[in-house]
Amino acid sequence: MRTSATTTTTLILALALPAGAAELPAYLAAARERNESIGIAQARLQAADAAHGEAWGHLLPSLELRAGYTRNQYEAVTQLPGRTVTILPEDQLDASATLAVPLFDGAAWARLGAADASREAARASASATEREVLLAVARAYYDTLAARQVVAAAGQAVTTAEALQRTVQVRAATGTARSSDVQTARLEVARARGRLADARHAGAVAELALARLSGLDEPAEGTLAPLPLTSAAAGGERPELEAARARAREAAARRRAAGWAYAPTVVASASERWTNATGFIGEEASWAAGVSLRWNLFDSFRRESAIELADAVAREAELQASATARAIQDEEAEAHLRLAAAAEKLEAARVGAEAAAETSRLVQVSLREARATATDAVVAGSDAFAAEVELARAQADFALAQLTLRHVQGLPLLEVLP
Repeated sequence: MRTSATTTTTLILALALPAGAAELPAYLAAARERNESIGIAQARLQAADAAHGEAWGHLLPSLELRAGYTRNQYEAVTQLPGRTVTILPEDQLDASATLAVPLFDGAAWARLGAADASREAARASASATEREVLLAVARAYYDTLAARQVVAAAGQAVTTAEALQRTVQVRAATGTARSSDVQTARLEVARARGRLADARHAGAVAELALARLSGLDEPAEGTLAPLPLTSAAAGGERPELEAARARAREAAARRRAAGWAYAPTVVASASERWTNATGFIGEEASWAAGVSLRWNLFDSFRRESAIELADAVAREAELQASATARAIQDEEAEAHLRLAAAAEKLEAARVGAEAAAETSRLVQVSLREARATATDAVVAGSDAFAAEVELARAQADFALAQLTLRHVQGLPLLEVLP
């Protein structure tokens, strides 16, 4: 297991790392220790190991002690030459020790073979899971680096567009540029800001994925800070989280039940007997009451295997609940990011649509005054149409982002629908 993981890590690190990729080993190491998927796979492997040990236990010797006390209503004794024989004492004590040695149990050997195959499958599955997670961590890390570059490029594009807008405004004030040129520059600024909003959203989502996979909540130096959650208990109303927590509680209860296998069993009993064969007692009816204790001192480690199995199942259930809670938190965080980006894009699309419409109007005026060509008018009209389409999409995206946020928070959607 560890060998394959080390090989995977070595192969990933052997790739040509870009500048600033020195943090990747830290993320990989953190993922191996904190990632829920890897933890669940390890818990399943532990469960398979425990089941294998339990299967072996049915083929090994076992030792059992029994003790009992019975209070009989009547005592039966008889006199033999030279001694008194007690046939049925008033206070009866019993004890026994049983050693069981299995000589042949075909079903047990078959179950052992199945447990061995299951353990091998769990080991292979755990190895495959770790490999996939480490690869996903590396992919998310490089996605984060690429997203930072895109954000930087988008920010530079906004700066360039704003500088162009200022230049055109100065030229328009001196009469060397048309008013339509000013609106065109304004449209380009709006589009650049929309692209920057997209880039920021993509970068934040990439960092969120990296944090989810590696378990490192603190962002690396120079990364975008994730948006804070507005909900104090993200996903607290989601039924799947409650179901996962209920399964964890069930597994914990089964673990406690497995621990009671070390305690002895005490049973109280009472009986009434009628017979015409009175024997030495001389009574047709008699009763007996007693307490018996059964204590299994050694069962070839089957109890230990059962407890280990219960431990593994409980750990898996806890990790499943943790992963569910983390997934719900990530869904809500991403929904907040999507809503913020959609709001920025909607505002940029509104400005762009206004600018494109005004540009088209001014070009039409210039066309009538022979100061613009038909091509200018066609291009301006096409830009105005594209801006309107972008505005419509931005409005739909904003509405969908609002509904998505309510959905991941477990809130009803009908309250905000018209």
